[in-house]
Amino acid sequence: MKKQTLGSSVMLAMCAAALPLAVGCDTGGVGGDPPMDDLPEYIDCIADLSLTGTFAPSGASAPEDGCVPDGTWTLAVAVADPGTCEDVPVETSYEFVVVRDGNDTLSATYAQQGEQDLYFSVSSNSNNGDCKANFELGAADGLSLTILRPIEVDGVIGGAGEYEHYSEPQL
Repeated sequence: MKKQTLGSSVMLAMCAAALPLAVGCDTGGVGGDPPMDDLPEYIDCIADLSLTGTFAPSGASAPEDGCVPDGTWTLAVAVADPGTCEDVPVETSYEFVVVRDGNDTLSATYAQQGEQDLYFSVSSNSNNGDCKANFELGAADGLSLTILRPIEVDGVIGGAGEYEHYSEPQL
């Protein structure tokens, strides 16, 4: 299991830009990516992903509580468009457990295959308690990044993401 902890005030305001790339919070997702010939030369390919899934809260919350991300985010991932990637080696499902401690510090834990770095943020999608998340899984060798942008509405998840592969490590 890999665990990443961020303070909620920092986490809600930051883009997950821990890698030296222009990726993070809201880069546009499906349909918002620049054409391949406009990308930096170290990016070999980008593929678009689609997300579905469920959110199981760890406790009761009301819409007036705003986004309460504590619980299990279960994401089913499909390749929506492989773009110019010959291979898109993403898992078909991911599970993240988000926990908030008494100091409002959020942590996310996920089961992984191989060493990956996790960067994440969660914010309010609207005033009705829905949450929008950004989970970024960077390969240990720095040659790929899987970006998952789920949107939770009433416990149901939709969303998009992308897989990026690089010609040189982005550590």
